[in-house]
Amino acid sequence: FGSPNIFVNFGSPFDVFYYRPYGYYYAPGSEQNSEQMGLLESIFSYVFGDGDPNAKLEEQQLRAAAAVIRENGGAVTAAQLAPVLSPPKAPIGDGYDDESFVLDVLVALNGQPEVTPDGTIVYVFPDLSVTAEVAADQGQGYLPMDLKYKGSRIIQEEEIPFSNAPDVNKLIAGALGIINLVGAVYLGVLLRDPYLPYKVGPGFAETMRTLFPWLLTYAVGYNAIPLARSWFNKAKNAEIEARNYFRALWAKHATQPNAKRQIRAAKALRPAGRVLRGSDIEYSSGKDLDEQMAPDAQELRRFDERMRSGDSSSASSRNKSGGSGSAESRRRQAEAERMRR
Repeated sequence: FGSPNIFVNFGSPFDVFYYRPYGYYYAPGSEQNSEQMGLLESIFSYVFGDGDPNAKLEEQQLRAAAAVIRENGGAVTAAQLAPVLSPPKAPIGDGYDDESFVLDVLVALNGQPEVTPDGTIVYVFPDLSVTAEVAADQGQGYLPMDLKYKGSRIIQEEEIPFSNAPDVNKLIAGALGIINLVGAVYLGVLLRDPYLPYKVGPGFAETMRTLFPWLLTYAVGYNAIPLARSWFNKAKNAEIEARNYFRALWAKHATQPNAKRQIRAAKALRPAGRVLRGSDIEYSSGKDLDEQMAPDAQELRRFDERMRSGDSSSASSRNKSGGSGSAESRRRQAEAERMRR
C-alpha cells in the first residue's frame, strides 16, 4: 500500500553509524553474522580486523585435558594429552623428549609426574580420578562437576581471517583507501605550485599546507595497516596450521604400539578412584540451609542463643532487685524520721 519504501534494498542511511566493539564476532554468545555489519564497522574491520578467534583456546584446552584425564582414570601420558594441547613438534620414535607443554595442565589440575619401572613418564591427577554418581532422586541435587570438553577430540585452532566484513563492504573500504592516498598525493602536487595562493586565496592555501602532513599520514596508515596485518596474519596462520598438523600427528602416534605400551604402563599408576554419591554433597539447593549446617556450626548457634537469653534474664533480675532495694531504703528512712520526731 502507498508509496514504495526506498530503503528496502539499500537499508537505512543511519546504518553507517551502526558499530559493534572490536572482537564482537568472537565474543561469547555472538551470532557472528557478518552480513549485519554496517559500513563504518566494515571499514574498521578492514583496517584493524575482528580480533583473535582463538582467544579462549587455553580454557578449551584445559577442559579437553580434564576430560581426557577423567576418561583414563587420572593417569595419562604426554602422548594422550598432546592432541588437545600445543605440542612443539611432531612425535619422534617413542614420543618426544621435551614434554614441557604439559606443565600448565599439571599446575592447573594439581597433577604430578611419576616414572614407571620401564622409564615411562606418567602424569597422575588424583583430583580427577573421582567420578560422580547422581542419585535418582533429583532432590539430592547435582554434583558441581562439569569439566567435560564439548568439542572434537583433537583441538583445532581457527585461522585468523583478514576481515569478517561482507565482500562488498571490504571492496568499498579498499576503494576509499586508494582514493584517500591518491587524493593526498595530488594535494601534495598542488601545494608545490607557487601561484596557488593567488588561485585559491592565501588563507586557504596556508590551511591546506598545515593539514597536508596529517592527511598524508592518515592516507598512508589507512592502507599500510591492512597490508601489514595481512602479512602478520599469514605468518600466524602458518603457525596455527603447523600446530594443528602436529596435534593430528600426536593423535595418530597414540595408536602406535609403543604409545599403547606407555598407556598400559600409565594404567598401573592410576590413583584409587572414589565415587561421589548424593550423600556426599555438603550443600544442596533441595534442602534448607539450616538442615545442611555442620553439627559444630549448629552447636555454636545454640550456644549464642543461650548466651543471649542468659544476658536478658540477668538484666531482668538486676532490674527487679534494684527496684526492691530502693523501696526498702525509703521505708527505713521514713522510720528514722518518725523516731527523730
